[in-house]
Amino acid sequence: MDRYYFLHSGVEIITTIIPIPTIEPSEIYLARVSVNTRQYPSHTWRAAQYSAGREALAIASLAYGLDCKKIVFKIVNEDGGKLIGTCGNALASASIAHTDSIALAVVGSEGFSIGIDVEDANRIVGPDVLRYIASEGELATSSSLPSNAEMLAVWTKKEAITKATGYGLVVAKEILPIDRTSWSWKSRIFTVVNWNFEYNIRSYNISLAVESGQSCTSSLT
Repeated sequence: MDRYYFLHSGVEIITTIIPIPTIEPSEIYLARVSVNTRQYPSHTWRAAQYSAGREALAIASLAYGLDCKKIVFKIVNEDGGKLIGTCGNALASASIAHTDSIALAVVGSEGFSIGIDVEDANRIVGPDVLRYIASEGELATSSSLPSNAEMLAVWTKKEAITKATGYGLVVAKEILPIDRTSWSWKSRIFTVVNWNFEYNIRSYNISLAVESGQSCTSSLT
């Protein structure tokens, strides 16, 4: 298990708790850490992003009321990221995402799975992404090629949900849309909010997935 409360030396960070669009349950904390990787050698960028993600997780955990020095972050199959206490019990759910310039972490109740993803809003996704993450049913019902912005939104939504499952993108094709904000996986329902976040002259596309606690069966396969 990975202790995340340390901060990688030399990483320039700015921290804050940022607002989340309306979603239930509301007791969720999202933290942002900005990382200026350009001043470091390229081989250290991933380490800087990794550490920024752990710093964001520590901030969100403190906002949630947890002592970040007494918990560890663990990915659990079926349940996603969990913050584990010293007795081995799950104290909260959590998820981390980052680009080359910002890191985000979200913390909420241990009673539901959550996941988050962030991408630069100007990232070119390409149609191959659809074939990688979309089911045959989704592809069959797509009458035209979506715009890059639409494909990017689908990408971040699905990646956020796959993080909440604990399995990652390997299960992306199993995640099926129900309506504009609801998706299903193994009869479990996830509510997903997607929004653009502007910071420091850059725009990011963010998706936050929260398990609703309901169940259903989607007609798309």
